[in-house]
Amino acid sequence: MFEDSLIESGGRLKTKRGATTAVSFIFQVILIGLLVLVPLIFTEALPKQQLMTFLVAPPPPPPPPPPPAAVPIKTVKVVQTDIINGQLRTPTKIPEKVQMVKEEEAPPPAMTAGVVGGVPGGVPGGQMGGVIGGIISSTPVAVPKAATPQRVRVSQGVSQGLLIRKVQPAYPPLARQARIQG
Repeated sequence: MFEDSLIESGGRLKTKRGATTAVSFIFQVILIGLLVLVPLIFTEALPKQQLMTFLVAPPPPPPPPPPPAAVPIKTVKVVQTDIINGQLRTPTKIPEKVQMVKEEEAPPPAMTAGVVGGVPGGVPGGQMGGVIGGIISSTPVAVPKAATPQRVRVSQGVSQGLLIRKVQPAYPPLARQARIQG
């Protein structure tokens, strides 16, 4: 019984696995072929009412609701402007007559309330640079000066006491003549 599962059986056991697989494959192909072909051959067994519903077009949509009662409409004259959403629009054609644009003059600086050179209509006594500029410039912050690092002097005796082994580099004579270090 366990001889089949061992690799060392060496093919001493003969099985009919190849023939069984071939017969099973042929049987399954024939069965699937019959299941596909029978409805195509015997079409009278299919439900006709259900098939007809698939072939009928759906009913048309209902008509739209009638428009509301007629209300006297006021004529509104549309003024075409060259500015849309705060931006100058691109012209679609070259105008026949060029009109001069007259802008209002800016109010004199005396009329602006607040800081000289500020925003027209500003608050009297405002800050130049606005709120953030006022906050930044209102309190002068003393920046602490960084202490300059001073050299720590260590005596030669202490530094030699920390030395474990002194290594003298062996420079080649050519490097010594050329005075090359490193």
